[in-house]
Amino acid sequence: MKKHFKILALAAAPLLLLSCGEGTTNKPSPAVHSLTKRQKIEQKIILDLRYFCHEEMEADRCRMPFTQMNPAVEKLLANHSLAGIILFAENIESIEQSVTLTHDLQQAASKHPQRIPLLITIDQEGGKVTRLPQAWSSGMAGNMAIGAVPELLQRDIARGVGQVLGEELSVLGINTNHAPVLDVNSNAQNPVINVRSFSDDPAVVARLGISFAEGLLRAGVAPTIKHFPGH
Repeated sequence: MKKHFKILALAAAPLLLLSCGEGTTNKPSPAVHSLTKRQKIEQKIILDLRYFCHEEMEADRCRMPFTQMNPAVEKLLANHSLAGIILFAENIESIEQSVTLTHDLQQAASKHPQRIPLLITIDQEGGKVTRLPQAWSSGMAGNMAIGAVPELLQRDIARGVGQVLGEELSVLGINTNHAPVLDVNSNAQNPVINVRSFSDDPAVVARLGISFAEGLLRAGVAPTIKHFPGH
């Protein structure tokens, strides 16, 4: 199994996300109480399926992109109540292929007795970090460019960018975006964040990050606040 899958990150359970919608209380969904301890742990796992190789290939040499469902992944999702899957550029070839892949992932997860939908996630920040091909998706200028426009326009633009990115992801069956970046660009020697930050002012970063997240939510895509505790 280790040759096929790499545990990448922890995520909140989809059931808990669903319980936090508008007009609901903060109590977990009743379905949470029906999960076993093992299933609750599985609901903390998002898998990176960037590459998938046969057992005979060494894991560190595996460079075969996972772009379509196969029996091994289908069995994994049917047998384990995982929180979700994170997609990368290697997983995305075309609109049709992406829609088919996300549909097949959800179908496989629906065969589990709990039938909990997957968080299908991606890092589509706009600017430097994008996973969808530029040939058929909106590139956007990135967070620092948003922070550089006149203040009166900043929040509307941040919200609009988030909504456009969210709408494109939603069409593909991707329901969670690992954005916005809320790191403050306070370290000139840090090449990781750089123009991915809205500003070197924490107040501006917070304000525009909220607006960006609002745009994603308008498109029906869950935002992710990152990076904690920061780069």
